[in-house]
Amino acid sequence: MVRVVCIVLAISIASCSTALHRPTSKDDEIRTLLVGSWINPPESSDYDGTPAVEVFHADGTYTVYVYDSRECARLLSEITIKWTVGDGILTSVSAQGKVMRDEIVAIGPDKMVIHSLDDDTTYLRRKGSLCEKREGAV
Repeated sequence: MVRVVCIVLAISIASCSTALHRPTSKDDEIRTLLVGSWINPPESSDYDGTPAVEVFHADGTYTVYVYDSRECARLLSEITIKWTVGDGILTSVSAQGKVMRDEIVAIGPDKMVIHSLDDDTTYLRRKGSLCEKREGAV
Protein backbone atom coordinates (compact mmCIF):
# COMPACT_ATOMS: atom_id res chain seq x y z
CA MET A 1 0.00 0.00 0.00
CA VAL A 2 2.82 2.40 0.87
CA ARG A 3 4.47 1.60 -2.46
CA VAL A 4 1.25 2.50 -4.35
CA VAL A 5 0.97 5.81 -2.47
CA CYS A 6 4.62 6.61 -3.27
CA ILE A 7 4.10 5.85 -6.96
CA VAL A 8 0.95 8.01 -7.12
CA LEU A 9 2.77 10.83 -5.31
CA ALA A 10 5.76 10.59 -7.69
CA ILE A 11 3.47 10.73 -10.74
CA SER A 12 1.64 13.73 -9.29
CA ILE A 13 4.89 15.63 -8.65
CA ALA A 14 6.17 14.82 -12.15
CA SER A 15 2.91 16.04 -13.70
CA CYS A 16 3.07 19.32 -11.77
CA SER A 17 6.68 19.96 -12.72
CA THR A 18 5.90 19.33 -16.43
CA ALA A 19 2.95 21.72 -16.28
CA LEU A 20 5.20 24.47 -14.92
CA HIS A 21 7.22 24.50 -18.15
CA ARG A 22 4.23 24.95 -20.47
CA PRO A 23 2.59 28.28 -21.31
CA THR A 24 0.08 29.07 -18.59
CA SER A 25 -2.65 30.21 -20.94
CA LYS A 26 -3.70 30.45 -24.56
CA ASP A 27 -2.57 34.09 -24.50
CA ASP A 28 0.92 33.02 -23.36
CA GLU A 29 1.03 30.52 -26.21
CA ILE A 30 0.00 33.23 -28.71
CA ARG A 31 2.64 35.63 -27.34
CA THR A 32 5.33 32.96 -27.70
CA LEU A 33 4.31 31.99 -31.23
CA LEU A 34 4.00 35.61 -32.41
CA VAL A 35 7.70 36.36 -31.91
CA GLY A 36 9.48 36.27 -35.25
CA SER A 37 9.02 37.51 -38.81
CA TRP A 38 5.64 37.31 -40.58
CA ILE A 39 4.90 38.02 -44.23
CA ASN A 40 1.66 38.67 -46.07
CA PRO A 41 1.44 35.79 -48.59
CA PRO A 42 -0.30 36.05 -51.99
CA GLU A 43 -3.15 33.76 -50.79
CA SER A 44 -4.15 36.23 -48.04
CA SER A 45 -7.32 38.26 -48.58
CA ASP A 46 -5.46 41.53 -47.88
CA TYR A 47 -2.49 40.80 -50.18
CA ASP A 48 -1.78 43.73 -52.51
CA GLY A 49 1.71 42.83 -53.73
CA THR A 50 3.51 45.25 -51.41
CA PRO A 51 6.71 43.62 -50.17
CA ALA A 52 6.49 43.95 -46.38
CA VAL A 53 7.30 41.99 -43.25
CA GLU A 54 6.20 42.35 -39.64
CA VAL A 55 8.88 41.40 -37.08
CA PHE A 56 7.40 40.72 -33.63
CA HIS A 57 9.76 41.09 -30.66
CA ALA A 58 9.35 39.54 -27.20
CA ASP A 59 9.52 43.03 -25.64
CA GLY A 60 5.97 43.82 -26.82
CA THR A 61 6.89 45.74 -29.97
CA TYR A 62 6.86 44.85 -33.62
CA THR A 63 8.36 46.58 -36.59
CA VAL A 64 6.80 46.73 -40.03
CA TYR A 65 9.31 46.97 -42.88
CA VAL A 66 7.99 47.98 -46.33
CA TYR A 67 10.27 47.70 -49.38
CA ASP A 68 10.21 48.91 -52.96
CA SER A 69 10.69 45.39 -54.33
CA ARG A 70 10.99 41.75 -53.25
CA GLU A 71 14.76 42.17 -53.60
CA CYS A 72 14.61 44.73 -50.75
CA ALA A 73 16.77 47.18 -52.67
CA ARG A 74 15.24 50.16 -50.86
CA LEU A 75 13.44 50.39 -47.54
CA LEU A 76 10.39 52.63 -48.00
CA SER A 77 9.02 52.56 -44.49
CA GLU A 78 9.91 51.26 -41.03
CA ILE A 79 7.23 51.58 -38.34
CA THR A 80 7.47 50.31 -34.76
CA ILE A 81 4.22 49.44 -33.00
CA LYS A 82 3.47 48.28 -29.44
CA TRP A 83 1.48 45.06 -29.03
CA THR A 84 -0.27 43.08 -26.31
CA VAL A 85 -2.38 39.93 -26.28
CA GLY A 86 -5.41 39.45 -24.03
CA ASP A 87 -8.35 37.05 -24.36
CA GLY A 88 -7.04 35.94 -27.78
CA ILE A 89 -7.04 39.52 -29.10
CA LEU A 90 -3.89 41.12 -30.51
CA THR A 91 -4.02 44.83 -29.70
CA SER A 92 -1.57 47.05 -31.59
CA VAL A 93 -0.96 50.72 -30.76
CA SER A 94 0.93 52.98 -33.16
CA ALA A 95 3.19 55.83 -32.05
CA GLN A 96 0.35 58.21 -32.96
CA GLY A 97 -2.02 56.34 -30.62
CA LYS A 98 -4.07 54.53 -33.27
CA VAL A 99 -5.40 51.27 -31.79
CA MET A 100 -5.95 48.19 -33.96
CA ARG A 101 -7.57 45.00 -32.64
CA ASP A 102 -7.30 41.58 -34.26
CA GLU A 103 -8.66 38.26 -33.05
CA ILE A 104 -6.09 35.48 -33.41
CA VAL A 105 -8.32 32.81 -34.99
CA ALA A 106 -5.50 30.27 -35.29
CA ILE A 107 -1.74 30.35 -34.81
CA GLY A 108 0.99 27.80 -35.26
CA PRO A 109 4.74 27.79 -35.76
CA ASP A 110 4.49 28.74 -39.45
CA LYS A 111 1.15 30.50 -40.04
CA MET A 112 -1.61 32.46 -38.37
CA VAL A 113 -5.14 33.44 -39.27
CA ILE A 114 -6.25 36.82 -37.96
CA HIS A 115 -9.66 38.49 -37.99
CA SER A 116 -9.65 42.28 -37.82
CA LEU A 117 -12.17 43.62 -35.34
CA ASP A 118 -11.75 47.03 -37.00
CA ASP A 119 -12.73 46.23 -40.60
CA ASP A 120 -14.10 42.65 -40.32
CA THR A 121 -11.41 41.22 -42.63
CA THR A 122 -9.93 37.77 -42.07
CA TYR A 123 -6.40 37.38 -43.34
CA LEU A 124 -3.37 35.09 -43.28
CA ARG A 125 0.26 35.58 -42.28
CA ARG A 126 3.12 33.13 -42.82
CA LYS A 127 6.32 32.91 -40.79
CA GLY A 128 9.18 33.96 -43.01
CA SER A 129 11.26 36.82 -44.25
CA LEU A 130 11.77 38.80 -47.39
CA CYS A 131 15.32 39.93 -46.69
CA GLU A 132 16.76 38.88 -43.32
CA LYS A 133 19.90 41.02 -43.48
CA ARG A 134 17.82 44.22 -43.66
CA GLU A 135 15.07 43.36 -41.16
CA GLY A 136 17.04 41.88 -38.31
CA ALA A 137 14.62 38.93 -38.45
CA VAL A 138 14.59 36.43 -35.65
